[in-house]
Amino acid sequence: METYDDVSPSTEPDREGLLARIARSFYLDDMSKVEIAAHYGISRFKVARHLQEACERGIVRITIRTPNEQRTDLTSALEGHLGISHVRLVPPSSDIVKERQALGATAAEILTTHLRMGQRVGFSWGRTLLPIADYLGELPSAEFVQLTGVVGNDPSKSPIEIIGAISRRSGSTAKALIAPLFSASATVVHALRQEPAVTEVLALYEKLDMAFLSVGSWRPRVTQLAQHISTADQLDLDSKGACADFGGLFFDTKGRYVDTPINECRLSVSVEQLLATPMVVAVAGQIEKVHAIHSVCSSGLATHLVTTTEVAEALLDMDPITKTAYQRN
Repeated sequence: METYDDVSPSTEPDREGLLARIARSFYLDDMSKVEIAAHYGISRFKVARHLQEACERGIVRITIRTPNEQRTDLTSALEGHLGISHVRLVPPSSDIVKERQALGATAAEILTTHLRMGQRVGFSWGRTLLPIADYLGELPSAEFVQLTGVVGNDPSKSPIEIIGAISRRSGSTAKALIAPLFSASATVVHALRQEPAVTEVLALYEKLDMAFLSVGSWRPRVTQLAQHISTADQLDLDSKGACADFGGLFFDTKGRYVDTPINECRLSVSVEQLLATPMVVAVAGQIEKVHAIHSVCSSGLATHLVTTTEVAEALLDMDPITKTAYQRN
Protein backbone atom coordinates (compact mmCIF):
# COMPACT_ATOMS: atom_id res chain seq x y z
CA MET A 1 0.00 0.00 0.00
CA GLU A 2 1.24 3.47 -0.91
CA THR A 3 1.22 5.61 2.27
CA TYR A 4 0.70 9.32 2.50
CA ASP A 5 4.19 9.67 3.95
CA ASP A 6 5.60 7.94 0.85
CA VAL A 7 4.00 10.56 -1.37
CA SER A 8 4.02 13.51 1.02
CA PRO A 9 4.72 16.45 -1.28
CA SER A 10 7.99 18.23 -0.67
CA THR A 11 7.74 20.45 -3.76
CA GLU A 12 4.93 22.05 -5.71
CA PRO A 13 5.20 19.59 -8.66
CA ASP A 14 5.10 16.72 -6.16
CA ARG A 15 1.93 18.12 -4.59
CA GLU A 16 0.23 18.51 -7.96
CA GLY A 17 1.23 14.95 -8.80
CA LEU A 18 -0.36 13.73 -5.58
CA LEU A 19 -3.55 15.68 -6.24
CA ALA A 20 -3.71 14.28 -9.77
CA ARG A 21 -3.30 10.67 -8.53
CA ILE A 22 -6.01 11.06 -5.92
CA ALA A 23 -8.32 12.74 -8.44
CA ARG A 24 -7.69 10.00 -11.00
CA SER A 25 -8.52 7.34 -8.42
CA PHE A 26 -11.80 9.07 -7.57
CA TYR A 27 -13.02 10.32 -10.96
CA LEU A 28 -11.58 7.76 -13.36
CA ASP A 29 -11.01 4.59 -11.35
CA ASP A 30 -14.31 4.96 -9.49
CA MET A 31 -12.72 4.45 -6.07
CA SER A 32 -14.63 5.78 -3.07
CA LYS A 33 -13.15 8.37 -0.71
CA VAL A 34 -12.97 5.67 1.97
CA GLU A 35 -10.99 3.39 -0.36
CA ILE A 36 -8.62 6.20 -1.34
CA ALA A 37 -8.15 7.14 2.30
CA ALA A 38 -7.26 3.55 3.16
CA HIS A 39 -4.88 3.35 0.20
CA TYR A 40 -2.93 6.44 1.29
CA GLY A 41 -3.37 6.05 5.03
CA ILE A 42 -5.20 9.36 5.47
CA SER A 43 -8.67 10.36 6.52
CA ARG A 44 -11.52 10.55 4.01
CA PHE A 45 -11.93 14.21 4.99
CA LYS A 46 -8.39 14.90 3.78
CA VAL A 47 -9.23 13.08 0.55
CA ALA A 48 -12.19 15.41 0.11
CA ARG A 49 -9.98 18.48 0.70
CA HIS A 50 -7.45 17.19 -1.87
CA LEU A 51 -10.20 16.66 -4.44
CA GLN A 52 -11.48 20.18 -3.84
CA GLU A 53 -7.95 21.58 -4.21
CA ALA A 54 -7.46 19.62 -7.44
CA CYS A 55 -10.56 21.34 -8.82
CA GLU A 56 -9.47 24.77 -7.61
CA ARG A 57 -6.04 24.36 -9.23
CA GLY A 58 -7.55 23.29 -12.55
CA ILE A 59 -6.08 19.79 -12.31
CA VAL A 60 -9.66 18.51 -12.50
CA ARG A 61 -12.13 20.14 -14.86
CA ILE A 62 -15.71 18.99 -14.86
CA THR A 63 -17.84 19.65 -17.92
CA ILE A 64 -21.59 19.08 -17.93
CA ARG A 65 -23.12 18.95 -21.40
CA THR A 66 -26.86 19.05 -21.99
CA PRO A 67 -28.46 16.89 -24.71
CA ASN A 68 -28.94 20.02 -26.83
CA GLU A 69 -25.24 20.87 -26.59
CA GLN A 70 -24.31 17.32 -27.53
CA ARG A 71 -26.62 17.49 -30.56
CA THR A 72 -25.05 20.82 -31.55
CA ASP A 73 -21.58 19.26 -31.55
CA LEU A 74 -22.85 16.25 -33.50
CA THR A 75 -24.64 18.53 -35.96
CA SER A 76 -21.51 20.55 -36.71
CA ALA A 77 -19.42 17.41 -37.14
CA LEU A 78 -21.96 15.90 -39.54
CA GLU A 79 -22.26 19.06 -41.63
CA GLY A 80 -18.50 19.01 -42.18
CA HIS A 81 -18.43 15.26 -42.79
CA LEU A 82 -21.19 15.33 -45.41
CA GLY A 83 -20.36 18.73 -46.87
CA ILE A 84 -23.97 19.77 -46.39
CA SER A 85 -25.09 23.26 -45.39
CA HIS A 86 -27.55 22.53 -42.61
CA VAL A 87 -28.26 19.47 -40.46
CA ARG A 88 -31.03 19.16 -37.86
CA LEU A 89 -31.13 16.20 -35.49
CA VAL A 90 -33.83 14.61 -33.35
CA PRO A 91 -33.59 11.74 -30.84
CA PRO A 92 -34.29 8.28 -32.29
CA SER A 93 -37.24 6.24 -31.07
CA SER A 94 -38.07 2.55 -31.03
CA ASP A 95 -41.58 3.66 -32.01
CA ILE A 96 -41.28 4.51 -35.71
CA VAL A 97 -44.47 6.61 -35.62
CA LYS A 98 -43.05 8.81 -32.86
CA GLU A 99 -39.75 9.10 -34.73
CA ARG A 100 -41.54 10.22 -37.89
CA GLN A 101 -43.50 12.77 -35.88
CA ALA A 102 -40.27 14.21 -34.45
CA LEU A 103 -38.70 14.38 -37.90
CA GLY A 104 -41.85 15.95 -39.35
CA ALA A 105 -42.03 18.52 -36.56
CA THR A 106 -38.44 19.59 -37.23
CA ALA A 107 -39.09 19.80 -40.98
CA ALA A 108 -42.17 21.91 -40.20
CA GLU A 109 -40.03 24.26 -38.13
CA ILE A 110 -37.65 24.69 -41.07
CA LEU A 111 -40.54 25.45 -43.41
CA THR A 112 -42.13 27.90 -40.97
CA THR A 113 -38.82 29.69 -40.44
CA HIS A 114 -37.74 30.02 -44.07
CA LEU A 115 -40.95 30.38 -46.09
CA ARG A 116 -41.59 33.83 -47.58
CA MET A 117 -44.68 35.32 -49.21
CA GLY A 118 -45.31 34.05 -52.73
CA GLN A 119 -42.69 31.28 -52.70
CA ARG A 120 -43.24 27.86 -54.25
CA VAL A 121 -42.61 24.73 -52.16
CA GLY A 122 -42.64 21.15 -53.39
CA PHE A 123 -43.33 17.94 -51.46
CA SER A 124 -42.64 14.35 -52.44
CA TRP A 125 -44.55 11.34 -51.11
CA GLY A 126 -43.38 9.69 -47.89
CA ARG A 127 -44.74 8.75 -44.47
CA THR A 128 -42.01 10.82 -42.82
CA LEU A 129 -43.37 13.99 -44.44
CA LEU A 130 -47.01 13.47 -43.51
CA PRO A 131 -46.70 14.91 -39.95
CA ILE A 132 -45.32 18.23 -41.25
CA ALA A 133 -48.79 19.74 -41.63
CA ASP A 134 -49.59 18.99 -37.97
CA TYR A 135 -46.68 21.05 -36.62
CA LEU A 136 -46.67 24.14 -38.80
CA GLY A 137 -46.71 27.62 -37.35
CA GLU A 138 -48.31 30.57 -39.07
CA LEU A 139 -47.37 30.67 -42.75
CA PRO A 140 -47.45 33.43 -45.35
CA SER A 141 -49.45 32.87 -48.51
CA ALA A 142 -47.47 30.60 -50.83
CA GLU A 143 -47.86 27.88 -53.45
CA PHE A 144 -47.45 24.20 -52.51
CA VAL A 145 -46.77 21.69 -55.25
CA GLN A 146 -46.78 17.90 -55.44
CA LEU A 147 -43.37 16.77 -56.72
CA THR A 148 -44.21 13.15 -57.51
CA GLY A 149 -47.12 11.16 -58.74
CA VAL A 150 -49.08 9.06 -56.26
CA VAL A 151 -47.66 5.80 -54.88
CA GLY A 152 -50.38 3.19 -54.43
CA ASN A 153 -54.05 4.07 -54.12
CA ASP A 154 -54.28 5.56 -50.63
CA PRO A 155 -54.45 9.36 -50.98
CA SER A 156 -54.09 9.80 -47.19
CA LYS A 157 -50.43 8.74 -47.54
CA SER A 158 -49.65 10.81 -50.62
CA PRO A 159 -48.31 14.33 -51.25
CA ILE A 160 -51.91 15.29 -52.04
CA GLU A 161 -52.73 14.95 -48.35
CA ILE A 162 -49.68 16.97 -47.29
CA ILE A 163 -50.16 19.93 -49.62
CA GLY A 164 -53.93 19.86 -49.09
CA ALA A 165 -53.57 20.06 -45.31
CA ILE A 166 -50.98 22.83 -45.52
CA SER A 167 -53.01 24.90 -47.96
CA ARG A 168 -56.14 24.57 -45.79
CA ARG A 169 -54.23 25.84 -42.76
CA SER A 170 -52.50 28.71 -44.49
CA GLY A 171 -54.94 29.75 -47.18
CA SER A 172 -52.29 29.05 -49.79
CA THR A 173 -52.59 27.51 -53.25
CA ALA A 174 -52.11 23.76 -53.71
CA LYS A 175 -51.20 22.10 -57.00
CA ALA A 176 -51.74 18.34 -57.03
CA LEU A 177 -50.42 15.85 -59.57
CA ILE A 178 -53.33 13.45 -60.08
CA ALA A 179 -51.36 10.63 -61.69
CA PRO A 180 -49.29 7.63 -60.57
CA LEU A 181 -45.57 8.02 -59.84
CA PHE A 182 -44.83 4.99 -62.02
CA SER A 183 -47.08 3.96 -64.92
CA ALA A 184 -47.23 0.69 -66.80
CA SER A 185 -45.25 2.00 -69.76
CA ALA A 186 -43.48 5.01 -71.22
CA THR A 187 -46.37 5.34 -73.66
CA VAL A 188 -48.81 5.88 -70.80
CA VAL A 189 -46.54 8.49 -69.21
CA HIS A 190 -46.21 10.31 -72.53
CA ALA A 191 -50.01 10.47 -72.79
CA LEU A 192 -50.32 11.73 -69.21
CA ARG A 193 -47.82 14.49 -69.88
CA GLN A 194 -50.13 15.83 -72.58
CA GLU A 195 -52.99 16.28 -70.12
CA PRO A 196 -53.34 20.02 -69.36
CA ALA A 197 -53.63 19.53 -65.58
CA VAL A 198 -50.47 17.38 -65.51
CA THR A 199 -48.59 19.69 -67.85
CA GLU A 200 -49.39 22.66 -65.60
CA VAL A 201 -47.97 20.98 -62.49
CA LEU A 202 -44.84 19.64 -64.19
CA ALA A 203 -44.06 23.13 -65.49
CA LEU A 204 -43.98 24.44 -61.90
CA TYR A 205 -40.92 22.28 -61.13
CA GLU A 206 -38.78 24.61 -63.22
CA LYS A 207 -38.89 27.30 -60.54
CA LEU A 208 -39.08 25.94 -57.00
CA ASP A 209 -37.89 27.84 -53.93
CA MET A 210 -37.95 24.87 -51.57
CA ALA A 211 -38.46 21.14 -51.79
CA PHE A 212 -39.05 18.58 -49.03
CA LEU A 213 -38.39 14.95 -49.89
CA SER A 214 -38.24 11.71 -47.94
CA VAL A 215 -35.49 9.14 -48.50
CA GLY A 216 -36.15 5.48 -49.23
CA SER A 217 -33.57 2.74 -48.93
CA TRP A 218 -33.30 0.35 -51.86
CA ARG A 219 -30.61 -1.84 -50.31
CA PRO A 220 -31.84 -2.98 -47.82
CA ARG A 221 -35.46 -2.46 -48.91
CA VAL A 222 -36.95 0.18 -46.63
CA THR A 223 -39.22 1.90 -49.12
CA GLN A 224 -42.83 1.97 -50.20
CA LEU A 225 -41.80 1.79 -53.83
CA ALA A 226 -40.75 -1.86 -53.99
CA GLN A 227 -44.30 -3.21 -53.94
CA HIS A 228 -45.23 -0.98 -56.89
CA ILE A 229 -42.31 -1.92 -59.14
CA SER A 230 -42.11 -5.12 -61.18
CA THR A 231 -39.66 -7.87 -60.31
CA ALA A 232 -37.81 -7.28 -63.58
CA ASP A 233 -37.34 -3.58 -62.82
CA GLN A 234 -36.23 -4.38 -59.27
CA LEU A 235 -33.61 -6.79 -60.55
CA ASP A 236 -32.41 -4.19 -63.05
CA LEU A 237 -32.06 -1.59 -60.29
CA ASP A 238 -30.18 -4.10 -58.13
CA SER A 239 -27.80 -4.97 -60.95
CA LYS A 240 -27.02 -1.27 -61.44
CA GLY A 241 -26.24 -0.70 -57.78
CA ALA A 242 -29.32 1.29 -56.74
CA CYS A 243 -29.02 2.29 -53.09
CA ALA A 244 -31.55 5.07 -52.48
CA ASP A 245 -34.75 6.51 -53.88
CA PHE A 246 -35.41 10.22 -53.52
CA GLY A 247 -38.68 11.43 -55.00
CA GLY A 248 -38.80 8.46 -57.35
CA LEU A 249 -35.21 9.07 -58.49
CA PHE A 250 -32.75 6.23 -57.88
CA PHE A 251 -29.11 6.76 -56.85
CA ASP A 252 -26.15 4.43 -56.30
CA THR A 253 -23.79 4.53 -53.32
CA LYS A 254 -21.75 7.32 -54.93
CA GLY A 255 -24.83 9.50 -55.36
CA ARG A 256 -25.02 8.95 -59.12
CA TYR A 257 -28.42 8.84 -60.83
CA VAL A 258 -29.20 5.29 -61.94
CA ASP A 259 -30.03 5.01 -65.64
CA THR A 260 -32.80 2.41 -65.86
CA PRO A 261 -35.81 1.84 -68.16
CA ILE A 262 -38.27 2.52 -65.33
CA ASN A 263 -37.20 6.17 -65.44
CA GLU A 264 -39.21 6.50 -68.64
CA CYS A 265 -42.33 5.44 -66.76
CA ARG A 266 -42.00 8.04 -63.99
CA LEU A 267 -43.81 11.32 -63.34
CA SER A 268 -41.80 13.41 -60.87
CA VAL A 269 -39.36 16.25 -60.42
CA SER A 270 -35.99 15.70 -62.12
CA VAL A 271 -32.39 15.75 -60.91
CA GLU A 272 -31.76 18.96 -62.84
CA GLN A 273 -34.81 20.67 -61.34
CA LEU A 274 -33.78 19.77 -57.79
CA LEU A 275 -30.25 21.01 -58.41
CA ALA A 276 -31.75 24.36 -59.47
CA THR A 277 -33.88 24.56 -56.29
CA PRO A 278 -32.17 26.78 -53.68
CA MET A 279 -33.31 24.75 -50.68
CA VAL A 280 -33.79 20.96 -50.82
CA VAL A 281 -34.57 19.31 -47.49
CA ALA A 282 -34.04 15.55 -47.12
CA VAL A 283 -36.07 14.14 -44.22
CA ALA A 284 -35.32 10.59 -43.07
CA GLY A 285 -34.62 8.54 -39.97
CA GLN A 286 -34.23 4.78 -39.29
CA ILE A 287 -30.73 3.36 -38.94
CA GLU A 288 -31.47 0.91 -41.79
CA LYS A 289 -31.54 3.88 -44.16
CA VAL A 290 -28.06 5.17 -43.30
CA HIS A 291 -26.49 4.10 -46.62
CA ALA A 292 -29.40 5.58 -48.58
CA ILE A 293 -29.11 8.88 -46.72
CA HIS A 294 -25.35 8.94 -47.40
CA SER A 295 -26.12 8.28 -51.07
CA VAL A 296 -28.56 11.22 -51.30
CA CYS A 297 -26.04 13.52 -49.61
CA SER A 298 -23.35 12.27 -52.00
CA SER A 299 -25.51 13.27 -54.96
CA GLY A 300 -25.31 16.95 -54.03
CA LEU A 301 -29.06 17.47 -54.35
CA ALA A 302 -29.83 18.10 -50.67
CA THR A 303 -28.91 21.36 -48.97
CA HIS A 304 -30.54 20.40 -45.65
CA LEU A 305 -30.81 17.10 -43.79
CA VAL A 306 -33.24 16.23 -41.00
CA THR A 307 -32.40 12.91 -39.35
CA THR A 308 -31.82 11.25 -35.97
CA THR A 309 -28.77 11.34 -33.73
CA GLU A 310 -28.47 7.58 -34.19
CA VAL A 311 -28.25 7.93 -37.96
CA ALA A 312 -25.87 10.88 -37.57
CA GLU A 313 -23.40 8.81 -35.55
CA ALA A 314 -23.57 6.02 -38.14
CA LEU A 315 -22.98 8.51 -40.97
CA LEU A 316 -19.86 9.78 -39.22
CA ASP A 317 -18.49 6.22 -39.35
CA MET A 318 -18.86 6.22 -43.14
CA ASP A 319 -16.55 7.86 -45.68
CA PRO A 320 -16.61 11.67 -45.65
CA ILE A 321 -18.11 13.32 -48.73
CA THR A 322 -15.43 15.48 -50.30
CA LYS A 323 -17.00 15.80 -53.74
CA THR A 324 -20.63 15.31 -54.75
CA ALA A 325 -21.79 13.54 -57.90
CA TYR A 326 -23.54 16.71 -59.11
CA GLN A 327 -22.88 20.39 -58.59
CA ARG A 328 -25.70 22.73 -57.65
CA ASN A 329 -26.66 25.50 -60.09
